[in-house]
Amino acid sequence: VIILNKPILPAEFKLFAVVDSAGNQSSVGNLKFRDSINVEIGNTTRSMIFGIKKTELDFIYTMYLIKRSTGEIMYETNNWQYAFFTPRFPYVVIDAKYFNKTSDYEIQVVPKLSSSFKSLLLQKQTLKYRLRVKNVDEKLFSNREITLIVVSLIAVFAAIFGIILANTRRKNQKKLALAQQQRELSKIQLSSIRSQLNPHFMFNALAGIQNLMNTNKIDEANRYLGKFSRLTRNVLDGKELISLAEERTLLEDYLQMEQFRFGFNYVLRIEENLNQDNIEIPTMLLQPFVENAVKHGVSEMGTEGEITISFSAVNKNLVLNVDDNGKGFETGQNYEGLGLQLSKNRLSLLNTLYPETPFLLTMQSTESGSKITITLTQWL
Repeated sequence: VIILNKPILPAEFKLFAVVDSAGNQSSVGNLKFRDSINVEIGNTTRSMIFGIKKTELDFIYTMYLIKRSTGEIMYETNNWQYAFFTPRFPYVVIDAKYFNKTSDYEIQVVPKLSSSFKSLLLQKQTLKYRLRVKNVDEKLFSNREITLIVVSLIAVFAAIFGIILANTRRKNQKKLALAQQQRELSKIQLSSIRSQLNPHFMFNALAGIQNLMNTNKIDEANRYLGKFSRLTRNVLDGKELISLAEERTLLEDYLQMEQFRFGFNYVLRIEENLNQDNIEIPTMLLQPFVENAVKHGVSEMGTEGEITISFSAVNKNLVLNVDDNGKGFETGQNYEGLGLQLSKNRLSLLNTLYPETPFLLTMQSTESGSKITITLTQWL
């Protein structure tokens, strides 16, 4: 191809240099027998200079900087400069922003014809050099990318945490619902046991009144009835918890009633450091065990029979004891009456309702007496 009587020849390499921020140039030697350039750049790199040998047709040459991995044209110009070097030759200055990433690039210098021959591209006259750029100061991610990554990670972790939290809440709600159902069931069962204990207690009390009337002890029977009426009101009241003072009154009434019949002695002690009005326990918790001490322990001993009931504090535990000096019983045998068995079932249900403060029952018996201990752990 000839323009202005001049043949169009491939451009020839003249100069390649990297320029830093201080204006220092780092040149690459003769590229005549090479087709690639290896370049190390850094944060101080400002630009690179690519020059070709001067011809009379410099104006038809266009320089391209192409990213090889994508084919993207990073920079394109045919505005050749001449001012800086002596002797003068055409060169271009490429700003570092176009090649600041570690990658493979390609420099092409392509002769293009004027608009009347626009479709004709002289590929055979194209000068090509592969440019391998390594940015030694390049960060794996830019600040903007790091910010996006951090924000994305926070969003992902927040979403995961939200899902876990929602699942945990659902599971906890199910557990709470099941626990509430269990508590309600336990309350129903507990109420059922108390409804069985109350007639059992009343039957024993009425039997005592009948015995006094049969033996013509009218005055004792009247006093017995007075105690019995107060006990009955408390029994029918239906409260789940009562104060130590109320429990003491109920036990006093019952023991005095039975004392009319059997003549035994009793002592009821509550430690002074226990606030009788503010500390509450399940209603008539000791009643069946006291009944058992009377019926199976001291009922046949007259004035020699003794029952001792005590309420004491051991650390944060409330300890209730019922002692008698009766003939005792075999703790391993399953002969005990309905009231005692119902009371054991009641304690088991109370442990369901109050799992953090278990109720512990111990029973000891010898030929010289028996001792029942109920420990309300962490109750105080």
